[in-house]
Amino acid sequence: KQMQREDNVDESYKEYEKMMQAEENAKAEISNAENKEAGMEVSAYFPEAMEEIMKRPAFFIQEGRNRGVPEEALKVIGEKAVENGRADGDFSFVHRFMRNIKIWTDEEVRSAGEELYRLAMDDKNFRTATELAREVYGVSSPEFIDAEYAESYSIGSEVAENKPEKEEGFILKLPKDATFSDLSKAIDDKGDLALEVEDIFQAELIDNFNADVQWGVDSLMEYGSEKAKNVKIIEFFENRGYSKEEIEALLPIEFE
Repeated sequence: KQMQREDNVDESYKEYEKMMQAEENAKAEISNAENKEAGMEVSAYFPEAMEEIMKRPAFFIQEGRNRGVPEEALKVIGEKAVENGRADGDFSFVHRFMRNIKIWTDEEVRSAGEELYRLAMDDKNFRTATELAREVYGVSSPEFIDAEYAESYSIGSEVAENKPEKEEGFILKLPKDATFSDLSKAIDDKGDLALEVEDIFQAELIDNFNADVQWGVDSLMEYGSEKAKNVKIIEFFENRGYSKEEIEALLPIEFE
């Protein structure tokens, strides 16, 4: 009797599997039919192949609107572009495209943005997550703060791991609370190497930082600058989005 019950269970499970497979096959057939119909609908208005349309979906949608193509056909293009963007992991493009192309409702765009933000965070794509959080939630939101912090930490760790070896004689070793006045003195203390060390420092500053940072550093390192005595190097860079690890990786400096 026990064996018979087990056989009955096995048969029931097999029947269930067959039923589920038949349902999946039916769904696939419906999806294929819908895709074929959608493709025919688009091709009725655009002679170009869908592959060509996908290279410039926004252009073709706008062109279609100018020519009076029905929104249903344009939505097929839009949904295909979104599908491709998601598959490629280009979540920023997907959200901008959905927001700007005006096919979806504001609620649909918002919902998609929230989902894309979560996907970007899960993928540890923090730069994209920060962009999405800015657009979807705003810069005061917890989501933006979390993504921005994660991005800064990620960049700092990556830079610290990949930073190249530096020649010992050209490294400026400073305490963590060093000011720009201490930095100028450390360069002068290099003696015969001072000019070369300063040239290296300036070259790295120009290569790795924007003009505002360069101007700020140069103005603080002017000879005899009183302000240089009160501005700490780490605080200066942290206020502009750079961590201690990034300073050490991008400039010939090591903090003790």
